[in-house]
Amino acid sequence: MKQLFTLTIIILTFILFSGCQNAMSVFKDTDSKYEIGLQHTKVKPIVYKNETKAIINATYLNSVDKSKWNNNDENFLIGIYISEDNEIENTKFIKNSRYKLSLNKKKYSNMKRISNDDKLYKHIPLKNPWARYYIISFKKDKEKKILNLEYINPIFGKVEMPFEKE
Repeated sequence: MKQLFTLTIIILTFILFSGCQNAMSVFKDTDSKYEIGLQHTKVKPIVYKNETKAIINATYLNSVDKSKWNNNDENFLIGIYISEDNEIENTKFIKNSRYKLSLNKKKYSNMKRISNDDKLYKHIPLKNPWARYYIISFKKDKEKKILNLEYINPIFGKVEMPFEKE
């Protein structure tokens, strides 16, 4: 009887540890992607008279995954939330003309909206559920080592997010 009890404990312990090992390896991959993205992500609000008017999340993709984003552009994953946004769909978020996005004072060259079921959407660090997300590309300036992303509203002010090239 004692041998059966000992054997049962050994088998259960083995099953427990082998099951946890597989689960932990899944978390390790996810956490490393999340951590790398988090290191290259900034979140800033535009606040006017103690009221948040807009929030921008920006992740510098060229630093997150060099093999995928190594092209002639500076690529960002940008989330934009505007508290009192336009009612008309095609003038909301990034298309809201009251707000301007620039990198080192230059307008973006390409913009693509990311849907909620996009693979990249699932790995967004510091996700804002009310924001809409885009991949925004700017032409590379090889001389610049610091990239200064600005989000500006002429009435409410601006936020600046410096990113360092690697």
